[in-house]
Amino acid sequence: MVDFYAVLQVPRDADQASIDAAYQRLRVAYDPTRLQGVSEELRDLASERATSLDQAYAIVGDPTMRAAYDAGITGVVARALPAVVEPSYDYRPLPAAGSHERTPEFDATPIRKGRMTAGERQVSLVLAIALPLAIVLATFVITDGGKRVAASNDVQPVVRATAVADQFEQPIIDARAATVTNPTSIQAWVDYANLLYNSVQIVREQQPGSPLYESRIARWQMAADAYAKALSFDPSNVVVEADLGASRCFYGNGTGNQTESTDGLQQIRKVLPQIPTSEQPRVLLNLGFCLAETTPPQLEEAVATWQKITTLVASDSPFAIQATQLIAQIKK
Repeated sequence: MVDFYAVLQVPRDADQASIDAAYQRLRVAYDPTRLQGVSEELRDLASERATSLDQAYAIVGDPTMRAAYDAGITGVVARALPAVVEPSYDYRPLPAAGSHERTPEFDATPIRKGRMTAGERQVSLVLAIALPLAIVLATFVITDGGKRVAASNDVQPVVRATAVADQFEQPIIDARAATVTNPTSIQAWVDYANLLYNSVQIVREQQPGSPLYESRIARWQMAADAYAKALSFDPSNVVVEADLGASRCFYGNGTGNQTESTDGLQQIRKVLPQIPTSEQPRVLLNLGFCLAETTPPQLEEAVATWQKITTLVASDSPFAIQATQLIAQIKK
């Protein structure tokens, strides 16, 4: 089992404030987006360390999970973070590389090299679907006051992808702190889960199969855990349960964990008849994506699911537009 306290560079008896501060400090130090112009190896290393920090904070930063970890209940921790591995590197801040590692013949043009990773193969279908839909990015689901809704159509396509992808990072830290301050607040846990969900969803939509997406896949599981926490206080909240199912499904699809994917799909299907009409298009959109990404892809059911959206909302609705685009891509 990973020594999460060592990852966060805090003693085992550290208080919550010290843990929060250590995480925020180290997360900034290892933020890959700050390493513009450095070698690919350094960016990959920073991304790996950032992921390990997120995983460690998900356990040590959560009083319930921390208690299980300290008590040696490894099964609970393993289920929460099944992808955790013992890091083989230290956690000293990366040196400021500047441009010294570039050779005179360095070509700054981004390229893709080598064979696809397992994660890229897993999401190859999504890549084929999502890239032509970049123009309708504004219709994708983001958070607004703790509740995901379709984004407004005035989102400009000139916004840098990294800036859009990172817009949730500080809010996630703040929301996590809110769950510590108000551990029995349903809304605090839902807000935290929504931000985790959206921080990886937006990368999945814009950059499927990218190193950034793969570094954030664990956030689907973290979001699912936060939704589960909210459900423990309000088991009748079917919207939260649908989001929990979607998080599990996306996590399973992204990691090749078919059990998680199947269980997540079943969870969405179970509550779908009870979902309020206003939330059904969003839930159906997620259900269709889950179906299209499973192994093997369930494309026929995905198309039928998206077609249902067009019967629930006006044709000029962002959800209807996106569903129509997705159906057209599948039928090609």
